[in-house]
Amino acid sequence: MASSNSLSRSFLPCSSKTRPEFTKIGEGEPISVVISLHGARKQKWNMNVVGVTQTSALSSLHPVLQSKGEDIDPSESLVLVDSSQRVGLSSYYEEEIEKLIQKHYVANCASIYGSYSLRDVSLLFRLLRQHGHYVSPDVFNNFKGEDGRFRRNLSQDIRGLMELYEAAQLSFQGEYILDEAARYPYHKTIARLTRKDFLQHFEPINGWGKTLKELALMDLRKGQSVYQGELAQVSTWWNELGLAKTLKLVRNQPLKWYTWSMSILIDDFSLSLQRVELTKAIGFVYLIDDIFDVVGTLDELTIFTEAVNKHGYDPIDSLKTSWGSLCNAYLVEAKCVATILRLWDDLGSAQDEHQYGRDGSYIECYRKDHRGLSMAQARDHVIDTIASEWKNLNKECFCLKHFPASYFKRAALNSARIVPLMYGYDEKQRLPVLEKHVKFILFNQTN
Repeated sequence: MASSNSLSRSFLPCSSKTRPEFTKIGEGEPISVVISLHGARKQKWNMNVVGVTQTSALSSLHPVLQSKGEDIDPSESLVLVDSSQRVGLSSYYEEEIEKLIQKHYVANCASIYGSYSLRDVSLLFRLLRQHGHYVSPDVFNNFKGEDGRFRRNLSQDIRGLMELYEAAQLSFQGEYILDEAARYPYHKTIARLTRKDFLQHFEPINGWGKTLKELALMDLRKGQSVYQGELAQVSTWWNELGLAKTLKLVRNQPLKWYTWSMSILIDDFSLSLQRVELTKAIGFVYLIDDIFDVVGTLDELTIFTEAVNKHGYDPIDSLKTSWGSLCNAYLVEAKCVATILRLWDDLGSAQDEHQYGRDGSYIECYRKDHRGLSMAQARDHVIDTIASEWKNLNKECFCLKHFPASYFKRAALNSARIVPLMYGYDEKQRLPVLEKHVKFILFNQTN
């Protein structure tokens, strides 16, 4: 089994001290080498059998969700919906979940202000907002004292506080009642990447819980096979392109590029072509970034930019009016994601004070505009700005109602969710959290 260092090199930033390379893959054998290098055994199961078994097991939960939709008591039915989301299976039951959520919205909008526990109110609030139903944050006033703060006796309600913590992540600008949240809750994570921890602590107490756990493990094995095949395609394309040999100073990290597209489009296995093609585009973004930051002189970069402007393809010119209108509608979400990406990039770059490059930094500019501000204070400001941008993204995604928007909404949210993992460098300039998730979803066995 390969050491973790080989995987770590695939996620290192580009700097003057380190020029990480994705491990060389020989001609004609990309998939076996990619898998073995990162500690996974080649999968032995028959995908046809797995598909039939999984389909049969998936069908067994449809009537369970339908029957829970008839319950007025939110507790078990909401836990079922939440659990299916956390193990990455909710996309299989979108119709049943939407009907169940709609029934709870109609039945509980009035009573949610009254007799429900903090846990149930918080869970219902979060699920309703996730599915586009507006619920006022005033539903939490019942749990506050005369001083306007949450009552002290709630400190004993651990499960309730955990759900409140999660619910607060779906706040909009100006909803100060929910501003006590921390930074890395479930809403800002990608379920299929992070479900390992949930599965390890998930103890089924009824029939549907056991079925749900079995389904999640089947889904994980299927995903490993799909993603390994896609990574092999990307690696073959990159090797055949030969740019790693021509431009030796740029990053040679197909695995990192693929992790972006896999994470953004992780909710649908059928999007293999889209993930592979998106990875190629992301690879060139990294390539151009390195050319500007590390490789090129000013004169060379000027010539390069002029060549791109002269010969580059601009798809905007060929878009029809209807597509242009759609892009305008999605532009706000894209701007939110871009801002979150840029700010996290700055946070990661700020940790490496000796990184060689000529790109600007928001943190540096902010400190120049605010003389006497420490690096820690500037970083806190960036974290607050990211949290504010998340509120804008929540609001925009909440307003996306029409059917095609659901795919874009998931992709936009996943793009923002993966950013802190991609730029969460430790003191050794490694990405330990990202490495852990990639090992799990791509290479590790489930036991």
